[in-house]
Amino acid sequence: MGAYQNYQVDIKGGNITLPTRQEWLNSLFSDYQISVSSSPKLVSDVQKMQTKRRNKLLQDHKTPPDMKRVTTVAMFQLEYPVNIKPIELLLSIGLITSPPVSNLVDICSTWAVIRYVWAFQPQRNTFSTPHLKLSDEARKIDFHQKALLSDEIGVGFANFLMINYFNAINPVDVSYIIDHSLSYNVYAKGKARPDYIFFDEVSGAKYVVECKGTQTSRAESIHQLQRGTEQVWSIQPTDGKPLTRIIIATCMLKNRTMTYIVDPPANEKDGNSYNDKDFDKQNDIRLWRPKGSDFRRNIRLISRAKMLTYAGFNNEAYKILPDFVRDRLKLIPSRVGHIETVETNLGNYDGTTITINYPDGTRLEIFRGILSHLRETFTKTNYDDSNWLTRESDPSGFYKHYNDQINASDEKRVLSTFLENDSGIHVRSLSRDGAMLEIRVSDLPI
Repeated sequence: MGAYQNYQVDIKGGNITLPTRQEWLNSLFSDYQISVSSSPKLVSDVQKMQTKRRNKLLQDHKTPPDMKRVTTVAMFQLEYPVNIKPIELLLSIGLITSPPVSNLVDICSTWAVIRYVWAFQPQRNTFSTPHLKLSDEARKIDFHQKALLSDEIGVGFANFLMINYFNAINPVDVSYIIDHSLSYNVYAKGKARPDYIFFDEVSGAKYVVECKGTQTSRAESIHQLQRGTEQVWSIQPTDGKPLTRIIIATCMLKNRTMTYIVDPPANEKDGNSYNDKDFDKQNDIRLWRPKGSDFRRNIRLISRAKMLTYAGFNNEAYKILPDFVRDRLKLIPSRVGHIETVETNLGNYDGTTITINYPDGTRLEIFRGILSHLRETFTKTNYDDSNWLTRESDPSGFYKHYNDQINASDEKRVLSTFLENDSGIHVRSLSRDGAMLEIRVSDLPI
């Protein structure tokens, strides 16, 4: 595996030694720090950017779009250090970027691991938690690949924050549901729409989340946050229950990684030009007003399908999708890899394993799975019963028990383990949403 070899390369006239395979694998399990900020200064800078954009549009005789004023997120008002292991970030990226069903399921759910397992800078001889940084090689890739890497790491870390700090464990891609007029009796036009809806299985809270990522500067992150204030307001609920709207922008600087987060509050009247209208004529955007019961049902079904797809159970995911999503997709039964059940101290995980053999004699195995209990619950629930949403005490109770086990552990947010034995090196991460990722590296027998 190219990045795992110990050799020297010349970058801009200076020789550097790339990490060994052992160092790369150790780095997957090591704690790194990302600083999360929602300071008053950040809010002020976003508001200044909003004013600048509004004035520019007025000067050009254009009508400015609606831009909600933002506030801080209380827990992050002071710069807050969040520790994360790269294995946990890869799990988060792989899960949230998996579609609810795909003909290329294994490529989708393992892409983040194969593509980015090498992207983080391993730390040597440090006695404190180092900042998460991209490696020099990752920072020098092609511009378009760099943009993709920034976006996916931004999405992955946003998912990590939502899971571990907001207990919002069920993300749904807005693109899979926002364009369906029959489901919500409204079309969505234009580009101003957010990335994800998150749903809290236990409390029922709903979040609209826009995720951003960059490698350039804090100023670019401020611009991204300003743009996000226009996107998160294209969804308006009709059930009388507010949606919490959050914008998260991750900036991977050369020497550290910063994540900025702001909250446009739902009860703020200032700056809201939508009122009770369904159509924003100024921007040719049809507002999406989901019906409460349909909204809750479809969010939950699609989020469950995403988890099944992540673990490689494509057929099971397809069966539980809402009809309007299933009608848009064509299922071609296929599976790359083999089904496996892995035992852990939190229970058994069902999933699939793919194996890649490299010319240098290295074998890489990637296992993606979900808790067996969740898989059984997701596939055996009678979704045609209109009362199933109100009778889910078992899944909610299960999630509470599962999270209590994680909270009782040393890790608090996720459980990650590193094991080295005669069969090779295993790096494992278990997330509080019930997903698992395990990377196994060994030498092929001679």
